Amino acid sequence: MSPVAGPFYTPVAGKTYSLFGNALSTDPYYDRVRRLADEILRIVPGEESLLALIRKTGGRKRLLAKAARRADGSAISAVLRMLGPALSPYTANVRTHLKGLSIRSVTDPRLRTTEEQYHMNMLEIELANRVYRDRFLQSEFRIALLPH
Repeated sequence: MSPVAGPFYTPVAGKTYSLFGNALSTDPYYDRVRRLADEILRIVPGEESLLALIRKTGGRKRLLAKAARRADGSAISAVLRMLGPALSPYTANVRTHLKGLSIRSVTDPRLRTTEEQYHMNMLEIELANRVYRDRFLQSEFRIALLPH
């Protein structure tokens, strides 16, 4: 009897990122983000503390860009240095997207999301899932919000 194969996926890539990277499944992405979160938690202990730091700095584009360029010993700088090389296979199209934005689109902050911001968002989602998992599982009602 042959082993049962996992679900078949057709890799999907958006204009800016893909959770498939170079794989035929999203499993390597989720494994990588999970391991990264564990590694980063050794530098910034406490899931809630790290989540608060990310939420405080994640949307501040200039701060992230500056922290990504320097090695000043700050926690956010260390986090970005770890995220960049590990998650860049999943955000390969961000820079091309940003260069191709029209003048009108440049004013929309959602369309101008930088690669560092995507990486921070990926880590934020992993940490939020960890922090709120038990409360979610104990809730009577659950709602799924899906992109359109």
